[in-house]
Amino acid sequence: MPVREFMGADGRAWRVWAVRPVMHQPLLGSSAWLCFESGTDKRRMSPVPAGWESYSAEQLAHLCRAAETVTQPG
Repeated sequence: MPVREFMGADGRAWRVWAVRPVMHQPLLGSSAWLCFESGTDKRRMSPVPAGWESYSAEQLAHLCRAAETVTQPG
C-alpha cells in the first residue's frame, strides 16, 4: 500500500494512502477512498483518482483541499 507525504497549502505535513475495504465490511461499502491525515485532521476522497501515487505534492494538496473532512463520533 503506497503512502505519500506532502506539504499542504497550509504548511502542514500530510500523509495520504488508499483504503480498500474488504467485502466483509458492508457498513463501509465496497468503494475505495483516499485517506488524508495531518495530526488529528482526517479527510476522505472517493473515488480514488487513477494514478494518484505519482501525483506531484501540489496535486495532492489540491485533492486534500477538495476532500471531505472526517469527523470523529462522540
